Amino acid sequence: HAHAGSHRFHMASTLRPLYVSLAIGIACVSLMFIGKRRGNLSSTSSRRVIRPSGVCSPARRLSRNVKTFSLDVKTFPAKKSTVSVAVVIVDHGSRREEANKMLFEFAELYKDISDRSIVEVAHMELARPSISDAVGKCHEKGAESVVVVPYFLSRGRHVQSDIPKLVEDARDEYPSLEITLADCLGMDKMIAQVIEARVSSAIEKQA
Repeated sequence: HAHAGSHRFHMASTLRPLYVSLAIGIACVSLMFIGKRRGNLSSTSSRRVIRPSGVCSPARRLSRNVKTFSLDVKTFPAKKSTVSVAVVIVDHGSRREEANKMLFEFAELYKDISDRSIVEVAHMELARPSISDAVGKCHEKGAESVVVVPYFLSRGRHVQSDIPKLVEDARDEYPSLEITLADCLGMDKMIAQVIEARVSSAIEKQA
C-alpha cells in the first residue's frame, strides 16, 4: 500500500506542471477571443456592459510551478473587455469518476491564473455536466458571454464536429448569451516544453 501511495504521489507531482502549462494555454486562447470581440462590442451602444468586481491575485503555488517549468506569464495579452465573460472547459468525459474529477481540479487551476470569476467544466459525453449544463450555470451566475474551450490537443472529429454541434444546441437553449467556440490547445510551444520536460525526466530516471 505504501508503494502504491508513493507512486500516486509521484504521478501527481510530475503531472502538475502539465496542468499549469495547459491552463496558461487556455487562458491565452480565451483572452485572445475576448480582445477580438471588444471592437464589435464597443460599436454596439445598446449592449449593457458589466464592470467586473475586484480581481484576486493568482495562487502562490502557480509561481512555484511556473518557475520550475520556465514559462513566461508576461506574454499573456491584457484583458481589454469589461463584459462579464465566462469560460467553459470541455473534455471528452469518462466513465471513471477520478478522470472526470481531474477536469474540475484543472478548472480551479485555470481560474487561479486567469482571475476569471466564472469558470465551468463540461464533458462532451459519458458524464455530466454537459456543455448545456455548464452554459446554464454561467447564465445563472450573470455571464453575458461564454467562451467554450475544447480541452483537446488536436482537431479531430470531436473538435470539428461533435463539440460545435453541442455548442449550437446551447446557443438555441440560451439565445440571450453570446457563445463563442475557441480552438483546441493544438500547436503551442508551451505544450512542446511539457513534452521536453517529460523526456528530460525520463532520461534522469534512467541515469
